[in-house]
Amino acid sequence: MFPCDDSCKTCDEAGSNMCTSCTIEDGYYLYEGACVKPCPDGTYSNEDGYCYECHDSCSTCDTSADEGNCITCCKASDNDCSLMYFYDGYCLDSCVDGMYKDESNYVCAFCTSPCETCFESSTYCLTCEEGTFLHNNECVTECPEGYWDNADTRTCDTCDYRCTTCYEPYDNGNECHTCASDDDCLYGATCNEATYVCKYADTICEGNEITNVGNPYCITCAEGYYLDGTACKAECPCGTYENTVTNTCDACNNSCLCCFEGDSTSCNECHEGTYLYNGECLENCETEYYANDDTKTCDPCHVPCKTCSGPNVDDCITCYDEYWINGGECVTPCPDGSYENNDPTIPICSDCHVRCATCEDSTYTQCPTCVSPYVWFEDSCLVCSKCENKVGYFCNYEDDVN
Repeated sequence: MFPCDDSCKTCDEAGSNMCTSCTIEDGYYLYEGACVKPCPDGTYSNEDGYCYECHDSCSTCDTSADEGNCITCCKASDNDCSLMYFYDGYCLDSCVDGMYKDESNYVCAFCTSPCETCFESSTYCLTCEEGTFLHNNECVTECPEGYWDNADTRTCDTCDYRCTTCYEPYDNGNECHTCASDDDCLYGATCNEATYVCKYADTICEGNEITNVGNPYCITCAEGYYLDGTACKAECPCGTYENTVTNTCDACNNSCLCCFEGDSTSCNECHEGTYLYNGECLENCETEYYANDDTKTCDPCHVPCKTCSGPNVDDCITCYDEYWINGGECVTPCPDGSYENNDPTIPICSDCHVRCATCEDSTYTQCPTCVSPYVWFEDSCLVCSKCENKVGYFCNYEDDVN
């Protein structure tokens, strides 16, 4: 006789991996000759005291080796792992319709209704449930303008380019949605007031240049129309101009947003940050003009401003020679109570000293006239008193001049 290992209930010989049974009541199960607690990953415990192998698709499982008894699946980091997405006891390599692969949790998660199938998230639809239509990977109950509801494919399909709205593919001009006027139709189509549908006038293409009846492809245009790409238009769009020689919509100069000819002096609208001036788009307006941010134009200053911030008389920034800034206005001469300060940066009207009615600088010693009670004496405005018993004044040069 020989003693069994402490982990064994019974054994064939001594050693921890020579057990033949284990103490189930203590939670031990026999696995490859050893008593273990619990059974290792990839196995499950049975009431007979043994650890049995899980189904090959499971990383861990519960109660049986059947395929649908998985608890967890392998991870992408595991070697040779392909069945990594868990759903309802199964480990799958791809999810069934109506579900998507949740890569963060390695599970098959349900798509959000009305998605019928989805990809990478519950709301990124690939196909839609009945009664809804796929548009930009969303399922909508009604397709937006420019698309029609295709009930066969459950998708929003693009209308023919001649229709603003439609209810099925274009066929001889009868499938555009109803219109109230020509403005509701595109690319030269007109609104038939009897049937209220948009009708494309093939005659705007010159000769027999329509190469595809379902999708007219113009090479040249009839008189009064201009070729823009493959369509003939009565007016060229912004960014192009009407070339009356070639009957084409030609690109504007890069400096223009919209134009009436192709050079840089034929703009009629400008890009953001530039302003229209005599057909040109400028970053900085010329002298005597200011940048009007509302109209994107260079508008004239009030005369005699040299530069200004707006159209008003008091919006001046600088003035021409022999004018001085006074409260935003350009004046000549400066009004009483101020003098012409020829500052080298901006000539302005500066206030006289408080004693002076008129002055030549900011002191009280260059004043032709004074304010009461100050008295003019030798070009200065002084505090003076009448001399006693004599004609005249006594003036104090040393009084407070503040």
